[in-house]
Amino acid sequence: RYWRDWSSDVCSSDLSDKVAQISNLLEQSSHSVQRIMRMDYISTRPDVTVAMVLDKIRDEHRKRDFTPYTYVIGDGNVLVGVISLHQLLTTPPEKMVSEVMRKRLTKVHPDASVRAVAKVFYKYDFTVVPVVDRQNHMQGIVTMKNALASVFPEIGEEVAR
Repeated sequence: RYWRDWSSDVCSSDLSDKVAQISNLLEQSSHSVQRIMRMDYISTRPDVTVAMVLDKIRDEHRKRDFTPYTYVIGDGNVLVGVISLHQLLTTPPEKMVSEVMRKRLTKVHPDASVRAVAKVFYKYDFTVVPVVDRQNHMQGIVTMKNALASVFPEIGEEVAR
């Protein structure tokens, strides 16, 4: 009887609210990246010049949220590389993208959990990660902001106020 009285006091509505919040966070972090990935990213082909990519960024930056990377897409929508804005700004404009892009990429699959992507963000200090299918076809990107907002929806609500 003592245990029942004590446990009912401890399990007040505050505690049960906290348990519900923690359960919700764990559930959200196991959801797939596909739910939160974005399709609005800037891409280019490997056979264009750095100057052409910079012109494209100038034209498209008003249409989409800015990310510091341009994804290099080869034949069949296959992700073949990435080039950062820093690389673009510090490379001679006549250079071809294929000469300066990074070919070794960290990427995730659409069925990866938000928790797995969070580990990638933490391990590599990334803010954006490309999402590809098993054949390396570009599907979208996931940003740290989107991942955080999916696990902590109250962050977006507080910022909107």
